[in-house]
Amino acid sequence: MSDILGDRRRATWLLALLMATASLSASAGAGCRECARPQADSPVASAAAVRPPAPATLTVNPPAAAQDVSPAVPVFVRASAGTLTEVQMTNEGGRVIAGTMTPDHRMWRPAEELGYGRTYTLTVRSRGVGGMSAAQTSTFSTVSPADQTSVELTATSGQALADGATYGVGTVVVARFDEQIGDRAAAERRLVVTTDPPVTGSWYWVDDQTAHWRPERYFAPGTKVTVAANVYGARLGDGLYGQDDRQVSFRIGDAHVSIADDTTKQVSVYDNGVLVRTMPTSMGMGGTETIGGTTLSFWTPPGVYTVLDKDNPVIMDSSTFGLPTNSRLGYRETISYATPHQHRRHLPAPVGLHGVGAGQHQPLARLPEPQRRERQVVLRLLGPRRRGRGPQHRRPPPHPRPERRLDDPLAGMAQGQRPAVSPQAALVTRYTS
Repeated sequence: MSDILGDRRRATWLLALLMATASLSASAGAGCRECARPQADSPVASAAAVRPPAPATLTVNPPAAAQDVSPAVPVFVRASAGTLTEVQMTNEGGRVIAGTMTPDHRMWRPAEELGYGRTYTLTVRSRGVGGMSAAQTSTFSTVSPADQTSVELTATSGQALADGATYGVGTVVVARFDEQIGDRAAAERRLVVTTDPPVTGSWYWVDDQTAHWRPERYFAPGTKVTVAANVYGARLGDGLYGQDDRQVSFRIGDAHVSIADDTTKQVSVYDNGVLVRTMPTSMGMGGTETIGGTTLSFWTPPGVYTVLDKDNPVIMDSSTFGLPTNSRLGYRETISYATPHQHRRHLPAPVGLHGVGAGQHQPLARLPEPQRRERQVVLRLLGPRRRGRGPQHRRPPPHPRPERRLDDPLAGMAQGQRPAVSPQAALVTRYTS
């Protein structure tokens, strides 16, 4: 019995000794790990936390030594992992180009419009990691165009669109270049029309110098329109570049639409979609005349026309379109209240023909009644071309219709419809002096 108790005591003592040894070993191990870990304020930790000094990382556009750069290309200096302390830009003559720095000193841009055929130098000073200062120089040159072209924004009458003016619902925007454009697509990308509310429309090139922008439907009264030709610095084909930019803003007034029907020989006048007046009309004699090998047509073609002006009086002179005034059909007359584009005139002479048939070989005529209240009128001529009175009875070939015309003048207008899609992008902001 005593042996058994002795064995138990020895086993208990041995187990306690083993547990104590394991505890001491664990404590010693933990203590070693703590000893191996460097203190936060030790020299080893400080050396690991501090990065070595380094210059700022810079992006310069255009890149160094770039040539034939468009003056419209964005010029900038951008810093990352550091800041800009000073940026100076000069031209080949030493003139300093003004610029603007962002508040965080990470971006610099010129504040002036650059020129053609110039060499510019950018001197950049920066501060990088650890306060390390650095300086670098970059030079680039702009293109010297073989030729340049300017552009005018006008109505179809040729008169310049006036900033802040009011125009009619059928207004067509015309961009007229003074040189032939080799790359129409490049030029068209620079022609921007923005409207409020949005209006669907498109450009159509009448020839190599002239592009028209028409809305798909008539403008809604009150629409605000801004037209911008951002052509400066743009390559327009065959070595041609844009000379300068143009921009104009205007608004659309009330809707005044007149429809001349060749079948009924009547003109119907609508104000904002409401019929306010009907009157008889004469549309000219038709026919053709050959002068010096050139055939002149006296037909009044159907279609949509915008009345952009009104003169009182105006001299109608046939020699201006190649028909001598002393020829058998020539004329030079003073007419009251003529309204181009398709001249619609107050002509009292052939009153007996109004509402009946054709009159002289002149544009659409109306009775001699007051018409001063009409302004910015859209005129639509309906019906086939007519055979005229007199010896010329051969119908001329159909007039080409190269561009999409406006929709039915009353479709949507009476309902106040406003198209909701505009393909044009917002105006591009450029830095100018």
